[in-house]
Parts: sequence; structure tokens; C-alpha cells
Amino acid sequence: MNVLEMLSLVGDEHTSRYPGKHPLIYSTIALNSPREQKTKILEGSAGKSVKIWLNGDLVHKAVRTTSGARLYDRFSPVTLKEGVNVLLVATLNLPEERYGLSSVGFDEGAEYTLIPPGVGFTFSATKTTNLLAGDTFTLNLNAENITDLSGWQANVAFDPNMLEAVEVSEGDFLKSEGGDTFFQGGTINNTAGKITRLFSARISETGMSGTGILLSVTFKAKAGGKTQVTLENFEFISIADEVIPTVPPNITITLGEYPAWDVNQDGRVSIRDIVLVAKDLGSGTPANLRTDVNRDGVINVQDLILVAHHMGNSANSAASPLLAIDNKELMPAMVQAWIEQAQAENDGSLAFQQGIENLKRLLASLLPEKTALLANYPNPFNPETWLPYQLSKPADVTLTIWTANGAVVRRLALGQQAAGIYQSRSRAAYWDGRNSVGESVASGIYFYTLIAGDFTGTRRMLILK
Repeated sequence: MNVLEMLSLVGDEHTSRYPGKHPLIYSTIALNSPREQKTKILEGSAGKSVKIWLNGDLVHKAVRTTSGARLYDRFSPVTLKEGVNVLLVATLNLPEERYGLSSVGFDEGAEYTLIPPGVGFTFSATKTTNLLAGDTFTLNLNAENITDLSGWQANVAFDPNMLEAVEVSEGDFLKSEGGDTFFQGGTINNTAGKITRLFSARISETGMSGTGILLSVTFKAKAGGKTQVTLENFEFISIADEVIPTVPPNITITLGEYPAWDVNQDGRVSIRDIVLVAKDLGSGTPANLRTDVNRDGVINVQDLILVAHHMGNSANSAASPLLAIDNKELMPAMVQAWIEQAQAENDGSLAFQQGIENLKRLLASLLPEKTALLANYPNPFNPETWLPYQLSKPADVTLTIWTANGAVVRRLALGQQAAGIYQSRSRAAYWDGRNSVGESVASGIYFYTLIAGDFTGTRRMLILK
């Protein structure tokens, strides 16, 4: 890079405007290095003070007050990083040597390509913020200010824990002006987070110049946080079959506007979030990545406590801390086990204290104040029904089904049951409408009696066939 011409252009005008002040000019160069390289930056100037920055760090400084400098007679060791490197050169024109050479370069063994100013490729997206799990968005690879582009190849890399590639399609840029292309949509591997062997070639004697879309990729968001999509094996070819030097683009995608403890992202922290975390307790590879609430790679009581600590948080400030406790699969014994584990690992923090208190409140809400026999459903029925009940304390449970004249039809010995609500189909007692020898019973009125500890209760039901 010879900056003398630039200096001479501004020298006379600068001196006339600012007597006694010497003209200072900054020049910048972008270059792409195929790998990290230790090399030397070379500089030669006559009657000029020079400073050079590489990627923001001052790497060379020299003051020359005498003439007779030779080309590249001074150097400084530097390291080029893999990818884009930016040089900034400041040159002060001293009066002792008004004319002469001012040059900057690298050691002979350095490998790099200069990136022409204004030429490049970028990513743009239909949506890059406020994305939630399950949302889809389209990412476009754009050519900008390109000249005579005839083809390109690239691989797309992304985080498979946060994004899922859904579809790949070609943009219209290389097809402009009536051109055709040979396009390969690549292979999507959502396990590795790669789309490989993407390329397109223009079938024409002329290349395309200007700005436009080369490729569109549709993604589905999977989890919250920030992630990047980048290009690898990135190469763009001119109509003269030459590589067009440029910077491989990347883009940052922000996923999830809900806090981590809103595991199901429904806008509130409730028992549903507790249950999702509880299902994955102890797992290092959960099906739902959001159950690792604190993102430490394992689902444990720490995640449970974070959710419990924030229970009741929602857009509605009046929401109950036990909002939406309608999951009848949640058993008090399970919550009690969570509480005991949390108490054993309690670090004394406010989050632990409040989390444990919320779990205790959750446990209390799952424990009925009294034992009761509830109405069967469906009723009337044919041929099966469910017989729900609730226990205020653990008990040995037996349900007996009678005819209207007092004959025993069937006895269901359920054994020792923990305190809780046995109302869902998976927990309530089940009767298939048959007697003790497997025969279907006739239509009519029947009674069922619950004996649980010192409690006894009886209700009526009806079979209609």
C-alpha cells in the first residue's frame, strides 16, 4: 500500500489552511487470512512518522526525520488471525522529505487476500429478535455491490440446540436478466447443526453485478438465548473463474422473550413449568432443552428451585402463586420429595428460601382437608366408569361395588395409598362393568363404597345399555 499519493493530494491544501501543521492521513485495509499466521508487518517511508494498528492493537510505530529510507526497511512481528483482519495506518507527512515512498506490507511467506472496499456478502433475516420456541424465520444470504458473480459455494453452520433448519431455497440474484442456474440445495443435518454442499452456478457467458439474494434458509427456533449462524467453506467465483475476495458473514439471532423459568413459554410461571422440570430431573440430555433452567447441562433441584421461586409471575400482577394447578398427575409424595431434596441442598439464598416455601404451598394445595368419595364419571355409563376419591392422609383403600339389593358385585383392593387427590383417569379407581368372575353386569342402579382408614362413604351410579 503506497499512501504517498494520498498525502500529496492533501499536503498543499493542508499547509495553506493550517500553517505549521503537518498533514496526517489514515488508511485502512481489510484482508482475509486462511488461518492464524505469525508473520512480520513491513514498513518503509521517507521523512514520515508512521503508526500501524492491526485489529485494533498498535503493532508498529516509527518516526523518520531523515531522508534516504529504503522500501520495507523496518518491521514488527504480528499475528494474523484466521478470517478478517483490519489494518489502520496513520502517516504524518514531515517537511524534511516532502516526496518519497511510504509503503506497508507483510513478510513474503504470509498468505492473505485483500477484500475490496464495499464488496461483500451479508445475512439478513425476516426476524432476529423476540423469537419464541416454535417460531420460524427465514435467513437470506445477500450479495452486496458485487461484480461479475457467476457462482458460489458454502456450508451453513448453526447451533442444533437452538435452531432447526427446515427448508433451503435459492434466491433470484443469479437468475436475473433471464439467466438460468445449476443449484444444489445441500444436505440438512439438524443433529450436527450443518447444511453442507450448498452451491449455485450461473449458466451464462456473463456474470451478475449489483445486490441481491443468493440463498434463503428457513429455521425453527428451539430454545431461548443468543446464537450465531455462520458460513463455512465460503467461496464466490467471478465469470473469469477467479475467487472474489470477501468476508464470510455471520448473524446473531436472539431467541425467547420469556424468562428461563417460564419453561413452557406461556407467559406465566405455574405448576405446569414445575412438572416439565420434574419430568427431566437428573437428565443430562432432556427432550425439552428449556428444563435446564440455569443452563448448567443437567436438570436437578437447582432448576426446580428457580421455577418454584418465580411461581405466580405473569403479566397479571394479581396472579396466584399456585396458578393453574389443574394437573392431577402431580402427587404430594413427589412434591414432598422435592422439598426434602431442596432442604438438603439449601444454600441459604433467598431463591432457595422462597422456592422451598412455594413448594410447601404447592404441597398443601395438593393435600385435601378431608377424605372423600367423589362422583363417578361418566354417569350413566356403558360399560366402564372411573371412581374418584381423595385422601387427607395415607390409608389402605378398598372400593366395593354393590347391587341395589346389597349383593357384592366386585371388590377393588387398591392397597396402601398416599394422601392426595385421585381424580384423573390414571389415578382414580377403574371399573369395567364386570363382576368378580368377568361377566358383564345388567343395566340398573349400583352403589360403590370407599373404605379408607376410619372413613367410609357410599355413592350411587347407573349403567344404561
